Amino acid sequence: MTDALNLYGDKKKVLSQGRGSDIASQRIDDLDRAALRHSIEQPSGITILDLGCGFPVNPTRHALLGHHVLAVDTYDFSREFGEISAALKLENITFLNQSLQEALSNWHRQKVDLVYSQRTIHYVHPVEMVEAISRLFEVVEAGGAVFVSASGLGSELGENYPGADMPWEQRFAPLSEDMQKKHGIEGDVCLYTEADLVSLFESAGFSARKIYSSPFGNVKASFHR
Repeated sequence: MTDALNLYGDKKKVLSQGRGSDIASQRIDDLDRAALRHSIEQPSGITILDLGCGFPVNPTRHALLGHHVLAVDTYDFSREFGEISAALKLENITFLNQSLQEALSNWHRQKVDLVYSQRTIHYVHPVEMVEAISRLFEVVEAGGAVFVSASGLGSELGENYPGADMPWEQRFAPLSEDMQKKHGIEGDVCLYTEADLVSLFESAGFSARKIYSSPFGNVKASFHR
């Protein structure tokens, strides 16, 4: 497929300018399924925090299970969330048009049982991400789970990436012009290895449950509190 963005056949579908293609509305991946399985196994009514939610696909899946979902994104998906909530008669989804850091720094809600974040944390400077994950540790219930992915240093995004040789704590640079154009990812990003992602979360107190790289080379993981 000549118009495919990657080996999965995803198309270039940019909803939030500079934040890459919207994948969630095109397919469900293995991390989506893992988080959903975990959600299904929980008693109805747990609280789920979706950071960098994108188009309201995954938040809706969890809300349909009877859970309370707080969805956060820098792009304003208020209209889309409102339309889907009205159509499905869902009153258990709240959308916040905020950055990941804003949502966590202003957190005054109850503890959460499940955190989900796909293709988001690489847009945050790693120093800020360390602070955010420390705050996240305070937010998550004991025994709670985190499912997270990040663009990988070993993926094609790492080709001619100027931050490749930096330690992850300082790694924040733009992709090559070719990769920016192909994937619609603009601005500085931190590309992660598996070890980098484990270090980020374990430094805050989380324990790694599973860590792996996708065939494309992005890093995915689950952690528990």
